[in-house]
Amino acid sequence: MKRVFIVALAFMLAATFGFTWTGQAHAVQVSDNKVKDPIRVSSSDYKEHEALVMLKGNRSISVQKAEKNLREGEGAVEDVDVVKSWNFAEKEKREPGEDQLKAAAGKYTTIVLVRSKTLTTKELVAKFKQRKDVVYAEPNYRVKALAVSNDTYSPLQWGMNREAGNVEYEWNTINTKGSESIVAVVDTGIDYEHEDLKDNLWENDNHPKLKGEHGFDFVKADDDPMDENGHGTHCAGIIGAVGDNQMGISGVNQHIKLMALRILDEDGSGYNSEEIAAYNYISKALDLGEPVKAINNSWGGGEYSDIFAQLVDIVGEKGAISVFAAGNEGNDNDKNEEYPCNIESEYAVSVAATKEDGALVSFSNYGENNVDVAAPGADILSTVSYDCYNPSIYTAAEKEELSAQYNGYEDAEIADDNNEWGIPNMSDVELPEGVDYSAAITDDGFLGGKSLKMSFKGMKAGTCAFIAMPYELSSASPKNAPHFSTMVKPKAPGNNDGSFFVLVDVPADETITAENLDDYPVWGYYISGEQDYWDHYDYQCLQDKENIGGTATGRKVVLAVYAAKAGDYDIVLDDMGISKDTVSSKMFKKYDFMSGTSMAAPFMTGAIALKSAELKDADMLTVVSETISCAKKSPALKVNVGGSFDFGQKPEEVNPRIGSVKVGEEKGTIAITGAGLKENAGLKIEISYSGKNDFKTAEILSVDPKGTAVTIKDNKWINNLVDIKVTGYGSKTVSKKEVYLVRGKKTYKKIKDAEGTEDGGKMVTDGKKIYNFSSGKDALLAFDPADAKEGFSEVASVDPESIFKTEKQDTAMYDMLFSRDMASISNKIYTVVEYGQAVEEHEADDAGLLSNSTKAKAKISASSNDEDGEEYAANGALYSSELHFISIDKSSGKVKDLGALPEELEKTMDWSMAAYNGKVYFIGGYSQAKGSKGLTKIVRIFDPYKRTWSDGPALPEGRAYGSAIQSGNKLIYTMGYGEDQTGKDVEDQACPKNLIFDGKRWVASGASIVPLQVTDTAKRGSNTYVVYGGNIGICSGGIVYIGTPAEDYGDSYIYRVSEDKFSDTGYNLSQSQEPADISGTAFMKKAYAFESDGTIVTMPVTSGFYKISCGKTARGTVTGVNRYYAPGDRASITAKAKKKCRIKSFKVGTQKIKVKKRTVKKSYTTPPITKNLKVEVVFKKK
Repeated sequence: MKRVFIVALAFMLAATFGFTWTGQAHAVQVSDNKVKDPIRVSSSDYKEHEALVMLKGNRSISVQKAEKNLREGEGAVEDVDVVKSWNFAEKEKREPGEDQLKAAAGKYTTIVLVRSKTLTTKELVAKFKQRKDVVYAEPNYRVKALAVSNDTYSPLQWGMNREAGNVEYEWNTINTKGSESIVAVVDTGIDYEHEDLKDNLWENDNHPKLKGEHGFDFVKADDDPMDENGHGTHCAGIIGAVGDNQMGISGVNQHIKLMALRILDEDGSGYNSEEIAAYNYISKALDLGEPVKAINNSWGGGEYSDIFAQLVDIVGEKGAISVFAAGNEGNDNDKNEEYPCNIESEYAVSVAATKEDGALVSFSNYGENNVDVAAPGADILSTVSYDCYNPSIYTAAEKEELSAQYNGYEDAEIADDNNEWGIPNMSDVELPEGVDYSAAITDDGFLGGKSLKMSFKGMKAGTCAFIAMPYELSSASPKNAPHFSTMVKPKAPGNNDGSFFVLVDVPADETITAENLDDYPVWGYYISGEQDYWDHYDYQCLQDKENIGGTATGRKVVLAVYAAKAGDYDIVLDDMGISKDTVSSKMFKKYDFMSGTSMAAPFMTGAIALKSAELKDADMLTVVSETISCAKKSPALKVNVGGSFDFGQKPEEVNPRIGSVKVGEEKGTIAITGAGLKENAGLKIEISYSGKNDFKTAEILSVDPKGTAVTIKDNKWINNLVDIKVTGYGSKTVSKKEVYLVRGKKTYKKIKDAEGTEDGGKMVTDGKKIYNFSSGKDALLAFDPADAKEGFSEVASVDPESIFKTEKQDTAMYDMLFSRDMASISNKIYTVVEYGQAVEEHEADDAGLLSNSTKAKAKISASSNDEDGEEYAANGALYSSELHFISIDKSSGKVKDLGALPEELEKTMDWSMAAYNGKVYFIGGYSQAKGSKGLTKIVRIFDPYKRTWSDGPALPEGRAYGSAIQSGNKLIYTMGYGEDQTGKDVEDQACPKNLIFDGKRWVASGASIVPLQVTDTAKRGSNTYVVYGGNIGICSGGIVYIGTPAEDYGDSYIYRVSEDKFSDTGYNLSQSQEPADISGTAFMKKAYAFESDGTIVTMPVTSGFYKISCGKTARGTVTGVNRYYAPGDRASITAKAKKKCRIKSFKVGTQKIKVKKRTVKKSYTTPPITKNLKVEVVFKKK
């Protein structure tokens, strides 16, 4: 039969797959004398039908709200459930005595785990990446465990001594042994009942805000983070096993508080969603005032996660440093992507592993840029959660008490005695034909001393060699199963070719061959290359009791070497023993040796926590730099600090480390925080525009004496994406790439308790309200800034069947789209709607003739019913449709059909629409007309008062998909795409310049901007155009851009017509160079940004609106006055006399209105408004 032999505690992960722990064996499958490759977790392994999504916005979002949002709106994904939601409160300044949790409650980063029954993970990720309210969408990747005191076993902790990590220097010379700070262990959990850990466990005093006495189990979703694997407990012991308690070992911190966060199961496997949950727990703990100083992450796998990288920064800014194992593939991390250790964050530390002689252990990854430091990571003794028979650590008395047989190969008399498991007799050795076998006692023993070396020369591929180690049971029915233990160091040809060394326990008279090996529960490791560290085998015998063989007590442990590749094999053994079957495994104690960067990482985690206890008043970035700068120099290690960690190596100065980079408080300055930023350390700062490698040395204006802050003079770097290099002590250079240099500028102000819109799309305003179309409600909505808490209210609902008289087919689906543009003139909103037959699943820029139209549900003849019994089309691209021009009365909500568009407009896509001096302008576009396809200069004008169409002055160049708005007496057309881009590669297409219309002709601006991101691309004919876009509004003398990042200006800037130039407002909406996911416009003295989660924020601008004012009148009333109007709009002003009174005179600005005698009511409509006006009305008694 075929049998997979599962290694005990099988969380050892193949080194070739990025998992960083080499302490236990992998499962393989044996059949037909050949070993099959195990089922391994590759770097792209994830949980199918699930995805992790980071949402835009800054409000806390519930599972129900997130699910509703994702199922609706543009890019809706209907077949999706939100399984979990995590809201990370970002760090904010708090007032003295204020609860940090409350202070942070105003701004959140929200991440959700979504699941679909029908959509694959790839489909989910692709769909969510198209949504504007999504920052990142990623698979839910699988991750895996990477694998001098008076304490009893302290002599075996080589990493603590003076020749290695030199922790005793910090304990004794500095007199720092720990603190009450917290270290979070994000792993397989912690055995919180362990004798050497229980007194150093964190005790949670934050119920119910934070559940769990010592932490939380995110695998089983309960408050019991007990370790069912051993890996997390091993890491915890390295960090903080209780010291000087006359038992076991000591952690780097003899006193610390360990927080247990279980994200990996009993096999050492988990998913990104669990790690996100753990970091959310840590973030909340920090908000509650818990002093979490460091987070240990001895796991890896999957791919790079933008989401998790941002979480590292969030908790880092709150004071917790994340430490990561560098990986066990023996790779250069500067050339190979490793997750999560390659995260670029000043709050992240990546750790390589060294062995006892100070050299890099063979499995350890390295990297002069991406790996910070090396620390002890081979043959590390620490606590575990399982009973472990481990003769290597026992005293002579313990060995006598627990072992039936034992050989440490130090006693010459028994080293050669096979009865004591010395050099095996040839009768106990079975070799393939042609193999030259030898065995001898050597000086290469575990932790020094002697060992048994067996050599197998000339092994052929696909063959096995067997060596028997006989033993006797105390009876045919032993009370306990004995455990066989040995330390092993193999040498094998090839590189991860499938060779292995395993153990199998059978009756003494049983014959083991390559053919029947898979009939037994074997246990072991894959072997390749020359291993420079030891593996500990703790194998439970009598696993297959069917093969005990009656009452026979004679048995043997067979050592099997399988050669997947032809060549020479060596197996070195030490401290071989078997436990008494009269002894319970509970007597073994819970300590084991493991190797991996998983062991090096907790060493540095503990060191950072211990250093923070020494540097009580220092910020954590300084603590990190001080810690990793304690390095014993060894360039051969190829890590960032140039050596391995050593507490005794006190540097003259610490290596530089970049923290935050932001706009300085003084104009024209940039402020950099970090550590090691001292002038006497040869400080030099260089900055380049990102990706251009044109570094210029910055002028240093001031340096903090502590080396934690420096101020430099700006050199046109503010508002741009830049790369920064800082050179400090020892000419060491650190860098930070793609810094969007806007942090530190003034930020928009949130309108408290206001509820915006989640529909997106362009907005217009008439000086009284802001208008927006809702795709979900098929309606025009209005927002009154004077009553912001009421949010958007419905003005009118648009029913396509009242506009379009299409005879519908029973089997077809129908849909309606709103134009992306609208125009406000007097009391009406004008727009275009498109209606017709649709196909499902469309992208917005394929939506018929109105590219990027706003979606609206439309009643159809054939499709599934919605909850209310109405029939609606699915998301559909229109393949056969018609266009109608409509108006909506703002007061009555009446929708009026103005008929079809002129033929040339119907055959044009990507035109722009705007109101100018009381008329509707259709500007440019891309013509689809036969014989004239391409960008057009044509401008068509609709006069709403005469209901007529006419041609306007042509554009100076063909333009499409831009935005247009009137400011003063000028119409400004901006962005989109244009003729100058035709025929050019995408990367060579610049943003088109603004066009300005004065009522007679169009003129191109001389000023230009360089947006940091494109909005979209449009495939038109044989050309692919880069489409530039953003939100604009009216301001005094020009227009304001809202949430549209551009070089030199940030994302909030102004274009002034009279000066023909752009200028920075000094405000910034987002810290990201990505365009903000908002709808926005300007209203009076504020620019409004409506974020996708409903939040409304504002910044001040100089008003571009005009006021019609009128003084008090005692004998009558005047309407339409004492309010603001948008430029070019027309005001309807009515004067009405009271009873027994009449109007004597009526004047608007300089215009005198004729009034007949005895007139008691008079109305007047102004020409297009382009300045403030004063109305004077005189009433007189009759």
